[in-house]
Amino acid sequence: MRKQIIIFLALACMCVGSMKAFAPAQYQVKQKYVLGGEGGWDYLTFDSAGKRLFISRGTHVMVVDPYKGTVLGDIPDTPGVHGIALAQELGKGFTSNGRDNTITVFDLKTLKETARIKIEGENPDAILYDASSKRVFTFNGRSKNATAVDATTGTVIGNIPLDGKPEFGVADGKGMVFVNIEDKSEVTSIDAKKAAVVKSWPLAPCEEPSGLAMDLKNRRLFSGCHNKMMAVMDADTGKVIATPAIGEGVDANAFDAEKQLAFSSNGDGTLTVVHEDSPDKFSVLENAETQKFARTMALDTTNHDVYLVTAEIEMAPPAKEGERPRRTMKPGTFTLLVVGSAGAPAMKDAPKEAPKGKKPAAAVEAPKDSATKDSATQALYKSKCQICHGADGAGSAAGKKLGAKAFTSAEAAKESDSEMFDITKKGKGKMPSFDKKLTDDQIKALVKYIRSLK
Repeated sequence: MRKQIIIFLALACMCVGSMKAFAPAQYQVKQKYVLGGEGGWDYLTFDSAGKRLFISRGTHVMVVDPYKGTVLGDIPDTPGVHGIALAQELGKGFTSNGRDNTITVFDLKTLKETARIKIEGENPDAILYDASSKRVFTFNGRSKNATAVDATTGTVIGNIPLDGKPEFGVADGKGMVFVNIEDKSEVTSIDAKKAAVVKSWPLAPCEEPSGLAMDLKNRRLFSGCHNKMMAVMDADTGKVIATPAIGEGVDANAFDAEKQLAFSSNGDGTLTVVHEDSPDKFSVLENAETQKFARTMALDTTNHDVYLVTAEIEMAPPAKEGERPRRTMKPGTFTLLVVGSAGAPAMKDAPKEAPKGKKPAAAVEAPKDSATKDSATQALYKSKCQICHGADGAGSAAGKKLGAKAFTSAEAAKESDSEMFDITKKGKGKMPSFDKKLTDDQIKALVKYIRSLK
């Protein structure tokens, strides 16, 4: 029992290292920026090197500073644009232009078009760059195939026939590309260098998969399905491992490797957050409220925020009897939503631009009554422990799911500071080591802060 208590305490304190969120409302809209502009929207792509967000807008691509909510630039003349892929080592970006079956190549620094590639595939939708093969792949909805392009030269390698209508795709960084086949409810794997299909696997009971993300380390694929589930598949065997429930109207998925969280952005105005408890076990943490029609997203890998876009939609009468009502976007209402951990308060003003690779620190009021509750330690507790222990150390809903004990319990009080320090630093059982993530002084400060909780 003594060892179990130590493990539970350390596991709870570390779990935000793999699932940075807070109970009961773990994720919330921290900021809204009204961007306006013309055109609908589809895929979003976050540029972690340039700290920019690329948003497809029908006939152009809007480039935004997501930290300030300002428009940095625009890539025009991309008719029917769906997606944006970035090749950082080549200094190039690529857009899939569904209306004229082309790929626009642009310079990542200037955002100027440098080439226009004509492809044989019809209605290129999703697009990705595979760094291992240095190839761009478009997934063409109308012609039901994929097109491989040499990203360095712009040469079309060829078309890859698929079983059905492709949706989103991901690359594993090792030469394999995976894509959802929407009308067949399948996932197809493609050898990037051979530009050929390897296998196709059924996603049942998933129906009509759209968004796709991947846990590269554990080889897990996350397909967002229109029958309100996220199908988790083993990327090597094609076995569907889990089907956690999600909101309605999914169109994008993302995976935060550091936090071990899978996301589903849903048109019903929710963001489903799923925790990877282990490679074969997944738990739904919440369906965070966003805004209706915010169905596509991008993950900020530098600060773990999620970016979504939406607008106010007006319903117009159907053009013909028997047809669906037409949706039109209310002018001037196109909006960027910044969704993140509820551990930091929602911002009234845009944050100052972060130093490269860092997030602006959230302001935390330091308690006046104790040196152990300095602002830095309190912020560290929020980022590493609060998800399982709550703000007061008495526990949280997420922590109970993991079996974590409360820091305020009598059992916890019996454990020595050195035992808690050692488990947090070295790891034990399911508890990973924090030796390379926290300094000894930080761990000591956390233990001291935990002891001060009443």
